[in-house]
Amino acid sequence: MFFWSVLFGVFLACLPGISSHPPTTTTTLPPPTFPPRPSCSGGFRTCKELKDAMGIDEDGIYHLRSTNGYEYQAYCDMTTDGGGWTLVASIHENNIQGRCTVDDLWSSQQGRQQTNGDGNWNNRVIFGTVEGATSEDYKNPGYYDDQIVRNIAVWHVPNIVRVPDWKDRAYLRYHTTNDYFARNNLYKVFEDNRLERNVNDLSCQKGTAIPITYDKGDNAVAQSMYGSLVQAETEPGYVTLRPVNRNGVPFAICSGVKIKDSSSACSFQHYCVGGGGFQSGDLARMCGDFNNLDGKGEGQAPGWIASSTLTDSSLLILYR
Repeated sequence: MFFWSVLFGVFLACLPGISSHPPTTTTTLPPPTFPPRPSCSGGFRTCKELKDAMGIDEDGIYHLRSTNGYEYQAYCDMTTDGGGWTLVASIHENNIQGRCTVDDLWSSQQGRQQTNGDGNWNNRVIFGTVEGATSEDYKNPGYYDDQIVRNIAVWHVPNIVRVPDWKDRAYLRYHTTNDYFARNNLYKVFEDNRLERNVNDLSCQKGTAIPITYDKGDNAVAQSMYGSLVQAETEPGYVTLRPVNRNGVPFAICSGVKIKDSSSACSFQHYCVGGGGFQSGDLARMCGDFNNLDGKGEGQAPGWIASSTLTDSSLLILYR
């Protein structure tokens, strides 16, 4: 009887705007625009576990608990493609001219010659806040936690957008569907294949291209994020992991595209984000979370320059 009472209490607490404690007044107040969620820390490690157990169908911030018992707030998308998506990270470029300086957490804060960067793609360091995910780099324990992950979703959301407006303001949202990440996650992908420069292998490596399904936007929107020269060497409809350019420099994610099988340019620095941060010689001007998306690292032609829509946005990464 005690177990069912506790479970019912957790159920009430997880419903938006409902408390397991009765109000002490009958005064009726207008609901807030985005009501905070009470704690739902009943052992749920992911938004999918929470949704499956409690039947929640409203997007928002909920409490989760890692395998090791660490409780934290996470954004849950409870509606897209059946819901249950957990926000685990965001990549935000606060100063694209900074070149591996402060807050370049997904590359290097240690300058342009630090070979392995900060290593945050394959470590257990957490940073940022869920509510600030479009204003700063963000990573929570869900990124590396030992949990069932089958697919990822990526959202491109303009910077400094409030949480309730993320889905509406995003100009591109997509997810994978082929269960590539079964028994895996990005942390394990990059732990097994670290983002470290290999001076002994300077060949072009096109990375792993995973087909995507669009939730908002399409191939035309994905291509429009990049310049004409990038469009000529890429094919939309994919997310690509860990390609390596001809200088032996690996990059983390190329969003919305893969390099064409027929292409040999391998200019990943112009359309991929994150990495080890290391760039040698003149290429050091490309260092940073957004690498050389602005095209100014080498004084490149306009065809290499990404749109301001992309460079003025954050990439949100979700698991399910």
